[in-house]
Amino acid sequence: IAWSLAQGHGIWYPVNLLAAMALRGIDQAGMEELTRFHAEWFVPAVIVHAAMSAVFGLTYGVILPLLPRMPGPLAWGGLVMPLLWTAMSFGLMGVVNPVLQERVDWPWFVVSQFIFGIVAAAVVLRSEMVHIPPAGAGPDELSKFAEG
Repeated sequence: IAWSLAQGHGIWYPVNLLAAMALRGIDQAGMEELTRFHAEWFVPAVIVHAAMSAVFGLTYGVILPLLPRMPGPLAWGGLVMPLLWTAMSFGLMGVVNPVLQERVDWPWFVVSQFIFGIVAAAVVLRSEMVHIPPAGAGPDELSKFAEG
């Protein structure tokens, strides 16, 4: 949204571009149409954003703690993962909606992904690990469990 405001497109331009991933015909809309609020486009945009956020958030939460350590604590989240999902977004957008792929300002998109990646990695790395005992009929005493 900050990028869109800086470019003079208004706050609804990126929202409408997200909606274009789910709705047909938006890719043919003109710039004036894409900068205005459309209630019927808003809900699909929110669903696309929520789905993508959930997938990336779960990916971060599950994969990031398991990856080998790289120099610097945020290297995976701030560099590698943004590169991977930017490539995935670019490739999938080319299949789902090639016209939309042309309208995205990719340098700004990449910068925003790096910023998101650093913030998401910091949240995951600072979160507390919750240890859950294994399910099932284990040893009756905790000392036997600790001994193996």
